[in-house]
Amino acid sequence: MKKIILPGLLVVILVSGCVSSGFTGTTITGNEIVFASDKDTTGNELYLMDPDGTNIRRLTFNEFDDNNPAFSFDKKRIAFHRATNLADYKSYEIFIIDLETGKETQVTDNEYPDSHPDWSPDGNKLVFVRFVDVSTADIFVKDLETEEEFQLTDNLYDDNDPEWSPDGTKIAFKSTRNTKTSGKEEIFVMNANGSDVRRLTNVTGWVSDHNPSWSFDSEYIYFERYEKGVVPWHKMQDTYFFITNWQDLVPWNIYMVDLEGNHERVTDCDFICWLPVQYNGGKVIYLNDNFLFLNETLMGISVDYATIMPDGSGDELLLNEDEYAYKKAYFDF
Repeated sequence: MKKIILPGLLVVILVSGCVSSGFTGTTITGNEIVFASDKDTTGNELYLMDPDGTNIRRLTFNEFDDNNPAFSFDKKRIAFHRATNLADYKSYEIFIIDLETGKETQVTDNEYPDSHPDWSPDGNKLVFVRFVDVSTADIFVKDLETEEEFQLTDNLYDDNDPEWSPDGTKIAFKSTRNTKTSGKEEIFVMNANGSDVRRLTNVTGWVSDHNPSWSFDSEYIYFERYEKGVVPWHKMQDTYFFITNWQDLVPWNIYMVDLEGNHERVTDCDFICWLPVQYNGGKVIYLNDNFLFLNETLMGISVDYATIMPDGSGDELLLNEDEYAYKKAYFDF
């Protein structure tokens, strides 16, 4: 049986620009993807590959868990989170790798797990999530020059998936602060200093919104929605329940919402379309998970990269699954 990939487990980043990567012996010339995979190790490592799935090269070499990679706007550095103890989720901290030298720098060091870093456009700050416990998380910013930390949110619920707008003024995130229920996330936006928090989406039942990602002009936010909402989406983590009740756990589709809360669906998926990011030419790249059946029994998921125009037209396959497809972990451009 093939390994099932579930939403929230894959991060990919498309890059534009040209950066010398001396420690890999290659040159980054644009549109490369950085991803995390456990194909070669117990935990995840970071890899680069070309958009057609070729020229895969490994960036990190250790026995830890490296995940959630995010490129700086100048494409010279990657921020990610690392678990130095695979048996202890509290060991997650934020790291940076310099693509020109290969030097790794640890950014956070505390008793709580830190994850999901994203860069400010000027490259001087990182926004990230700190988990107080499994269901309580807040958003922090780290100034990389002064090493000061600033807490932007403080509540009893889950603020997660922060993404800095390209114009530098705002941060989008998902949260359960309105629903007060784990598994019922909505999309929020706030100023980059944590002020003026506003809810952009409103869910009912077990509908849930995830992984906000900005448009180039900072006017729209793409996100994925678990639409049916019959049972909590995290029931997908129960493999037996997922296999026997998959009809209740789909579809997931890509949406876009403006800063006034006006939203519309972009994709029309029967199964799972998720992790949207706008890239070259205004297209949105996302993951398209198609379910595989044998005698009407769910046997696995075929994972493809696809692109679509913001209005939903021009849907096309970007990259078929490869030998890493069932091992890729987490996604952001």
